[in-house]
Amino acid sequence: MTAPTSRRLLSPGVLAADLGPDRTLPLDTLGDAEVGIWSMDPGTERDTEVDEVFVVLAGRGTVAFEDGEVVELGPGVAVRLHAGERTTWTVGEALRKVYVALSCGYGHPMARYDRDLQAAVDATSVAKDAHTTTDLLAYLREQLASREINTSDEDWLRRTVAAIEADPNYMVADEPSDFDPERRPA
Repeated sequence: MTAPTSRRLLSPGVLAADLGPDRTLPLDTLGDAEVGIWSMDPGTERDTEVDEVFVVLAGRGTVAFEDGEVVELGPGVAVRLHAGERTTWTVGEALRKVYVALSCGYGHPMARYDRDLQAAVDATSVAKDAHTTTDLLAYLREQLASREINTSDEDWLRRTVAAIEADPNYMVADEPSDFDPERRPA
């Protein structure tokens, strides 16, 4: 797919566009808001949301909120997410959405970092539950390193492992003290 040559045409085919490893294609900005395409293959992911409105273009699934609400997702469904909400996405059929996200959109270094941080924690929790490792601290370090997250904040690492041991659905509440989004590769 070729890049648009018009200042009006953002993408000639958002349903087929290659979103790359981040599964995200930022298309444009409107003031402080980022407009783009995001996708998720079948499976389950947990997330901490940014302020966002999205419309599902293709696929099916659900997004569950900590307060118990579950929204069914399918083509044409429009949803409003609020910054800080903790969600669980369960996708049965590859999902693709167009989003408008304020301030810290998906392409923002902090959003990518938080997503990768939670993915490392989730992988460590799954390994714990599957009994594939006995050293959760080392496993978490490996998972972080595989996502290019390097930290020397031992207190954060120990607190996070303790939280994983106490709650298999632990959602990351804070970042390591040495996080610097400008130094992390995009």
